[in-house]
Amino acid sequence: MYLEDVEPSVFGLFLIWLYSGGTIPQRQIGEKKGDILNQTPTQLTKLWVLASQFMMPKLQNAVIDEIFCAIEVMFRDIESLQFTGETHTQLMWPFTEYAYETHTPMLRNLAVDRLAFGCSESVFMDMVEFLPTEVVVDVAKALRAGIRMCAEDFYFAED
Repeated sequence: MYLEDVEPSVFGLFLIWLYSGGTIPQRQIGEKKGDILNQTPTQLTKLWVLASQFMMPKLQNAVIDEIFCAIEVMFRDIESLQFTGETHTQLMWPFTEYAYETHTPMLRNLAVDRLAFGCSESVFMDMVEFLPTEVVVDVAKALRAGIRMCAEDFYFAED
């Protein structure tokens, strides 16, 4: 079976989830780029899209939890100056770009929420020049509304 739009690392995460009984491995510090366990928010988002295509809400919900966790850890590490190599722009911009490319409102809202409420003002200001105007406007609207979302707000029913 050939899946055109699925990267090997994303399919690897899918297989790990299947064979582990529903566990997505945590990002490993010090792993080489492209390694299956070195998932980024973008890879996790691609896994979410794959789960959506296969109609697997349980996997989608698990991925949402991992996206929240990965972004939280990334921003925390940036703030404490313990970040390991990749910059927040190198990790968040591809995630945001992919979320907007999918034309999936849920993924767009997730990206906007994490930019609006998941990072500090100084980190956001470092990234703002790389973000499209549409994203910056959406973040401004989210900040104005003041409604911070949690992972469960993005869950699907698992019936």
